[in-house]
Amino acid sequence: MHSFVFTTLFYAVLLFLTFSGCMAYALPLMNTDDAGIVEDKHCQLELHQVYQKKAQQVLFSPACNIGTVEVSVPLAYDDGSQSYAFQLKRPFYDNGHVGVAGSVFYQPVQSDRPDEWQFNLPVSVYDIHGVQVDANLGLKHLHDDDQVTWALAGTLPLSAAHHFSLEVYKTAPGHTAVQSVLHIQVIPEKLNLYAAYGRELQADTSSWVGMGLSWTTAVF
Repeated sequence: MHSFVFTTLFYAVLLFLTFSGCMAYALPLMNTDDAGIVEDKHCQLELHQVYQKKAQQVLFSPACNIGTVEVSVPLAYDDGSQSYAFQLKRPFYDNGHVGVAGSVFYQPVQSDRPDEWQFNLPVSVYDIHGVQVDANLGLKHLHDDDQVTWALAGTLPLSAAHHFSLEVYKTAPGHTAVQSVLHIQVIPEKLNLYAAYGRELQADTSSWVGMGLSWTTAVF
């Protein structure tokens, strides 16, 4: 039942955004964060769905720019369990070519889930022969254990309406994965959709597909 509700919500919002034609900026499905934040006086919606074997994950993440800080509340449905979290992200440096930011993620105790903290340092180089490169270095605190995380992604424009990203990342010990993401501009300067395929490097049979969208609008 929960699976049906979240799937229905995903496609309902997708259909609504396609016809409303609102501006799209963010990159759903990507594990590698960039150094940018939502535009001043704007809020952003990210929505994505990932299928892996018989399991699926839906992530709904609204975010708003409050001053110089982006505040987001990720809501997740993951294989029968639901969770919420809070995230703050602030840029520290941006000269138009290189950007550096910092973020903190907190998921409080929920049912059988312990609380979790994550700290991340995203660095972006916006134009290396037309390619944007994003690199992350993070620290995850879970079960009284500290784990180092990292991610690296490159995004290449294929045409005015299509971009392609390739990323490799480590989110936990023994969990290193590679993923490709196609960005499709459906309505120029209005709506982008995303499709992804990924797999874990340590397990030949562990792969997934995903799709997503993003939407940003002025609210203040």
